[in-house]
Amino acid sequence: MAGDLHETVSALLGTGERVDIMLGHSLGALAALELCREHRGLIERLVLEEPPGSESIDFDEISRMAEADVARAREAPEAHKREQLQENPSWSEGDSVANVESLRDCDTEPVAAMVRNGLRYDLTALIGSVEVPTLLVLGSEARGSALPEPERTAVADALRRGTVGTFDADHGVHRDDFEGYVRLLGNWLDSTKA
Repeated sequence: MAGDLHETVSALLGTGERVDIMLGHSLGALAALELCREHRGLIERLVLEEPPGSESIDFDEISRMAEADVARAREAPEAHKREQLQENPSWSEGDSVANVESLRDCDTEPVAAMVRNGLRYDLTALIGSVEVPTLLVLGSEARGSALPEPERTAVADALRRGTVGTFDADHGVHRDDFEGYVRLLGNWLDSTKA
């Protein structure tokens, strides 16, 4: 995934240009971290929302959940949309529609196989390898953050040039507290301008 991300980003940049801000949520945060590790100097600032912990995640369960979500979105998209809105009261209807559409388009078999069989990483080491200003955005453990203790503290402590923002939110901080998320992001971006 980091290779695909590098290919996409490189196609958008001119010679000698760098990415001003890379933002990744969940699995996207892992891809952004790996991109930073493999291509030092490409990214100037990094925002990581809810990277999943490497010590506490049940990869088999995540794979099963992904497969079930995709199947439900394909079999009963309207029902799945309503269920998501009931389970996630902070979501807009557009969030749910977009999520169901992306699930319906997902080629779940290789994604589930990758998560189940090959997604192994050391999040603390990945975070520690980042040399650029980094904003780590976390939800609360009580609401289902993907980065629980004790790894949460180890990851935060490994940040070299980092800021941590914690919200009373679940894994989708950007949906649960959009205004707070945007406020934190704006303040951090202002404070890290070159």
